[in-house]
Amino acid sequence: MRRGESMPPISVYRLGRFHFVEDGHHRVSVARQLKIDRIDARVTEIRTAVDPGSIRLSELALKSHERLFFERVPLAREARARIELREDQMYAALAESVEDWGFRVMQKHGELMTRSRIAELWFDDEYEPVVEMLREADLLGNGTETEAYVVIGGLRYMLLRTHDWDESVIESIRTALAEGTADR
Repeated sequence: MRRGESMPPISVYRLGRFHFVEDGHHRVSVARQLKIDRIDARVTEIRTAVDPGSIRLSELALKSHERLFFERVPLAREARARIELREDQMYAALAESVEDWGFRVMQKHGELMTRSRIAELWFDDEYEPVVEMLREADLLGNGTETEAYVVIGGLRYMLLRTHDWDESVIESIRTALAEGTADR
């Protein structure tokens, strides 16, 4: 560049309006230092199931964890729409919880089940009834229903060492929250 020669093109991936440098990081830093606002590039466009135009750069990590969750827990479209978390690490915790739940169900029934079947059963037999129970007990809090499910489910096990849900569990959690012995 100092001799007036052009740099070889960089390689980038384009995801919606975002560009990610695959090869040419040093050329990009040199161009920035020399205040060059254009650089030749070979661009590979990535198409995704989720419209990347609606995603902000700060949401990419969250969307990545969400995608991994739905690979591990392949829910139907209607059920997927109900799963909403605002912290990426909660997706991992929820996926572990669903897989653990599925393992206990398979042991109880003595049969092997697919991920899709476990996801369907978990949503119908665990998630929906528990969320409704939390709603009736006014324990959903200010977050999403899924966040309440993850947080209260964690408290349930931490306080009571049980995977069951019933009125006594809800009352124990309510008492712990009121006394400040469990922080939501």
